[in-house]
Amino acid sequence: MRFAFLTGVSKFSKVSLVSGLHNLEDISLNPDFGNICGYTQLDLGTTFAPYLEGVDMEQVKWWYNGYNFLGDKVYNPYDILLDLLEAGDVGSLEPVIKRLFASFGVCIIAEDVSNKGRIDLTLKTGGRTFLFEFKVTDGEPLEQIRTMKYDEKYAGERYLIGIVFDPKARNVSKFEWEKL
Repeated sequence: MRFAFLTGVSKFSKVSLVSGLHNLEDISLNPDFGNICGYTQLDLGTTFAPYLEGVDMEQVKWWYNGYNFLGDKVYNPYDILLDLLEAGDVGSLEPVIKRLFASFGVCIIAEDVSNKGRIDLTLKTGGRTFLFEFKVTDGEPLEQIRTMKYDEKYAGERYLIGIVFDPKARNVSKFEWEKL
């Protein structure tokens, strides 16, 4: 492992010289990392702008813009993404999920082309490949991945993930996955 980000409310005690944790660097009071734990106003005004049209930004700021780690005030990322998922219509859920994964800094391939069709989303990280198929209302997304053999494009550990959105409930109605 090259990098780990540990969070908590109390200072972590380094265990012993042979534990591997003796190389920890405490960045909690380093202003260079002040914005790492949330979304800045710039993030919301650029990356998330298409999903925030018509949203009362003063209300969003009041609810979610309270963190400060020696940098700019930052928005709570979990709450912002949850709010976007709940408030967004089904047509915008898929792009929000894609942006969420992109914000993790992992390799994502949207509309990944294979010789049999297009995979809605491919995510590659840590030697693993995750293939996503999204459907609206109903359908069998995993069956489509299997039938079209999208997974044959990749070697190694692969995960097939199917998500069905229900526009009336404005929520995920089906989530299934399998490991190959």
